[in-house]
Amino acid sequence: MDKGTGAKASPIDIRNFVFRPTGIFPNMTGGYHYDRSDILDQHAVGICTSIHLVQNALKATGVEYSPDFLYLLQKKYYDGNWKEGSSIFHALKAAKNFGFLPKKYFEKYISERDRRLDYSEYIEKLKAISPSEITNLLTKCEKRLVAYEAIEKPLTRDKVATAIDESTSGVLVRYVIGEEWYTRNRIDKEKTLLPYPREPVSGHALVMSEFYGNIFTLSNTWGPDWNLNGNGDIDFLPTEAWIPHYDIVPDRVQKLIDKKKTIAYKAISLLQALIKQLQK
Repeated sequence: MDKGTGAKASPIDIRNFVFRPTGIFPNMTGGYHYDRSDILDQHAVGICTSIHLVQNALKATGVEYSPDFLYLLQKKYYDGNWKEGSSIFHALKAAKNFGFLPKKYFEKYISERDRRLDYSEYIEKLKAISPSEITNLLTKCEKRLVAYEAIEKPLTRDKVATAIDESTSGVLVRYVIGEEWYTRNRIDKEKTLLPYPREPVSGHALVMSEFYGNIFTLSNTWGPDWNLNGNGDIDFLPTEAWIPHYDIVPDRVQKLIDKKKTIAYKAISLLQALIKQLQK
């Protein structure tokens, strides 16, 4: 696509945790307000899957990490191609397994100015970074993302609102968008709802930060002059949604981790016993 916001559907992975809300009807309002200073800018390149996670992590931790290095890890180790488009799942996976790189360590390789290049030129700059340099940069990464959950489908208002309330800085979502979203530089005008796309042109990953009633607020990564201080309201649900967890694994998630470890250990033990039997 000629748009820089391609986020493909995330694959299913058995190591994912599924968020299933157990509480009663959630608050009518909640979430986290993103100011102009919280909004990042991906400019011309399609790195929405990495930069929206970095923006969410900045809000949660107060540290600005490199979305460009995270995107490099996604493309090199998970996507399996260097073409435009990635997934929220691969961004989460890369951040959990490798960590976030503080922005200052990557600025000599890729600057914010480089995000104004054509996507192919930007990718060539990423590909030019040698394996030894990547290995060195990985030693400087911080493992702040400790777990993540896919919000159970079908998505509903209550599931998503509850997930926002239980998150640290909002949830990660994917929307199908149209041309209408690209022209909403409305900072000096009244905030209005983001429209349902008349003609879908791309998928886009954003932070869903707040809710009031049946309206959700999206914090975009197109700079603070987009729509209203980089934010926009919407009255329809995304195609997928994820909760990232920073620094502390919630008790509910830890129980699932322990359960999966127990199941895996029993399976390995049974397999080892079977191999011994066959070797006799």
